[in-house]
Amino acid sequence: MSEQILHFKVSYAKQMIDIEISPEEPITNLKQFLESKTGVPVPMQKLFFKGPIKDDTQPIGSLNIKANAKLMLIGSTASEISATSSARPIAFTEEQKYMIPTDDISAEQRRVIEKGPPSDAIPAATMNTRSPDTIPGLYNHVGHPVRVTIKRDLDQLWVASTTKTQKIPFASISDITSQPILQYPGYLIVTLHFGKTNRANLYFFPAQYFRSFKDSICAFFGESYD
Repeated sequence: MSEQILHFKVSYAKQMIDIEISPEEPITNLKQFLESKTGVPVPMQKLFFKGPIKDDTQPIGSLNIKANAKLMLIGSTASEISATSSARPIAFTEEQKYMIPTDDISAEQRRVIEKGPPSDAIPAATMNTRSPDTIPGLYNHVGHPVRVTIKRDLDQLWVASTTKTQKIPFASISDITSQPILQYPGYLIVTLHFGKTNRANLYFFPAQYFRSFKDSICAFFGESYD
């Protein structure tokens, strides 16, 4: 009898990688294959399937992946890591400290910040890099875990919690701003503005993705937020 083979996909940035692998293989082996395809070193990889995959020693079959399911990979390539390590140290943090005083943080914001980064938060960095379409590991304005997804085919931004998904048309977003979380360097509060008064905050947004994230949405309706 031939061995059962799992067929699924892994998305990374704008790549979609087809996977054929035995369910008996450990997740570490999958990560090694993904390193050869993406250049992201195994220690820097974060895989997501219905949440973060935390145990690399478990067999892939234990994830109950169905045919043609999609996993998501997040991580920096070796060249991106090298560029980040050679960047001018502390510059990002010092600039942000100058631009946003600590007393600009409201009591409501402070309550969310005091929770600390979610367990699936993406590691923060100071070097700008391309944002993935989906960013997990965030909190919304009331401190509930959410992830955001740029739906380019629908011209929408989806903000999904465990109970519901808010589908926001790009055209309804009038501005996107950020301020640093000084207690956690490299993380931001990102604010989506709707008109002149309405807004929604996203907490523990990785700073390295902000410019790319903002540009991806702004490009759809020709606004500039420089």
